[in-house]
Amino acid sequence: MFSAKGFRCLGDTPVAVKKFFIGGDAKLKSLAERELEILMRLSHPNIVYMYGISEKPGHLFIIMERLVVMLSCV
Repeated sequence: MFSAKGFRCLGDTPVAVKKFFIGGDAKLKSLAERELEILMRLSHPNIVYMYGISEKPGHLFIIMERLVVMLSCV
């Protein structure tokens, strides 16, 4: 999990980026993209908002809402 900001469409909104290795498996890529597209349509206070998906050869990156949580409160 990475933290980032400066995505053109989000401005300075801080985001979390999760990296998934999918290799060359087209079936796995298709399944992951379909599930992530469904998650991007969900809106609920207990679900982290998904901004989008990015791809590099062999990897998918999920760009999502970054939460700041104090562990002493959990």
